[in-house]
Amino acid sequence: MTQSAIYWINGAFVSADHATLSITDVGILRGYGVFDYLRSYDGQPFHLMDHLKRLRSSADQIGLDMPYDLEDVADITHQLIEKNHDPNVGIRFVLTGGESTSSLIPDDKSSLAILIHPLSELPAVLYEQGAKLITSRLQREFPTVKSTNYIGAIMAMREAKKQGAVEALYVDNQNQISECTRSNFFTVNDGKIITPVENLLPGITRQVIMNYAAEIAPLELASVHLDDLVSVDEVFITSSTKEVLPITQIDDVVIGNGTVGPITRAVMARFSQETG
Repeated sequence: MTQSAIYWINGAFVSADHATLSITDVGILRGYGVFDYLRSYDGQPFHLMDHLKRLRSSADQIGLDMPYDLEDVADITHQLIEKNHDPNVGIRFVLTGGESTSSLIPDDKSSLAILIHPLSELPAVLYEQGAKLITSRLQREFPTVKSTNYIGAIMAMREAKKQGAVEALYVDNQNQISECTRSNFFTVNDGKIITPVENLLPGITRQVIMNYAAEIAPLELASVHLDDLVSVDEVFITSSTKEVLPITQIDDVVIGNGTVGPITRAVMARFSQETG
């Protein structure tokens, strides 16, 4: 990647050093915005159109206008990868309500930015030996919207970092598990792959895994209760950045026998075929 990355903001390619949004943008003033994130492999954005459709779905759910055709945005994304001279990057789409003279109601045109980032990889040892989660009592207001409001997630991740965990797992007042701050959640029990189905963001990586899961083990969409964790055999989480990450501890609970299980390893191996 070049020393200063190239972004695209509201119709123009700009250097990251000169990329700006108006201070009166309601995305800044009120948190009225959505985003999406994916990565590229060897110059190819992974499931780009699926991510763009989810971006538009998030916007539609909160009444936010998407001012560009998705095919055009996809073309711009490919151009950005070329301009940044790095085939393996993180790509962030940020759609906000745009400027507001009232500081509350957007004026007339949404703002769209596309940012390119170097990838930040987790240590390889976590994929070999498994990682830790903590639980966090939180339920997002609009769980199917990938909102720019990350206050709860930031607070949860600060606590996770203090406790040596890679992620925080959301648990509601009924002790139902939904998702992590930036990942989807899977368990393996009695030879079945199980993932929660309600009050969560439908992850693209999650869907990719669900599409091929039956090749490895039966897939079940079902509620997962906090008390279930003491008896599950395996746990893994999925996201664009983490791909398939095995989990061997949640709070003080050791998952299975504390090692990465065979079904998780099979899911990881199969996902590598998707990205290779």
